[in-house]
Amino acid sequence: MRACVDDLLVCYNVLEISILTKFLAKPDKSVFWEEAGLILGNKQVRRYIEDFYPVRLPQLLALRLNGDVHHTEKKSGDLSSIMIQFLALDRGFIVSLNDSYLLSMLDSFTIQGYRFRDVVALIDNPKRFVRRILLPPAERSIPDRTLQELSHFFQFALNLNELLQSLDRYPLVQSEIWNHYSYWFEIIGQKLNRKLGAALDRFLRWEAADSRDQAALEIQEYVANARRVIELLTSTRYATSVSKQLENYKDR
Repeated sequence: MRACVDDLLVCYNVLEISILTKFLAKPDKSVFWEEAGLILGNKQVRRYIEDFYPVRLPQLLALRLNGDVHHTEKKSGDLSSIMIQFLALDRGFIVSLNDSYLLSMLDSFTIQGYRFRDVVALIDNPKRFVRRILLPPAERSIPDRTLQELSHFFQFALNLNELLQSLDRYPLVQSEIWNHYSYWFEIIGQKLNRKLGAALDRFLRWEAADSRDQAALEIQEYVANARRVIELLTSTRYATSVSKQLENYKDR
C-alpha cells in the first residue's frame, strides 16, 4: 500500500511541475482533480506528506487544488522543451533505477544478505570491477547488478544537475524539479552522500599504470565530477525556492 501511495505522490509531483510550467492547464472542476483534492486533503495522507516523509510538491498541489495557490512561471522561454527534457530524464530514472537494488541498499535495506558496503568492496580492484561490469545479464549476481545500477545513478545525477543548471533563470521550476527527487537528495540525502561518497572515493584511489593510461585518468576525472555533483544535489542549493514558496502560502 505504501508503495502505491508513493507512486501516486510521484504522479502528483509531475502534475504540479507541469502546471507550474504551463505544460498542463490549471486544475478545473473535473472528477480527476476533485479526486486528487480529496486524496491530498485526507488527514492521514497529510500527516504522511507533511510530517513523516515531508515532500513539498504534493503539499503545493493540495494548496493549488484548494484554491490557495495560483502561481505559474511568468518568464518567457521554451518551458515545453524543458518539460520534455525533464520527462525523458524521469522516464530513464523509473526504468533504470526506481525498483533497483541500488536505491534499496542506499536506503539501508539488506538484499539476500548483501548490503551496499559489499558492493563498494568490489570497486577496490580495477580489473575485477571491469570484469564484473562486463558480465552478461544472465550471469550477474546481486552485487554485479548493483554495480551496473551504480553507473546508471551517477549518469542520472550528472544529467539532472546539467538540467538544473540550465534553469537558473527559472528558479522555481528548477527547485520543483529537484524536489521531485527530494526523498533521495534531502530526506536521506546525508546518508546517500556518505555511501556514494565512499564508493566514489574507491574509484579515485585507482592509480594509472603510467601517465599514458588515458582510460584510468578519464575515469578519475569523471568520478571526481560525479563526487562534486552528488555533494551539490544533496545540499540545500536547489531546495530554497520551493520551501520559501510553501512557507509563504502556509503563513497566509
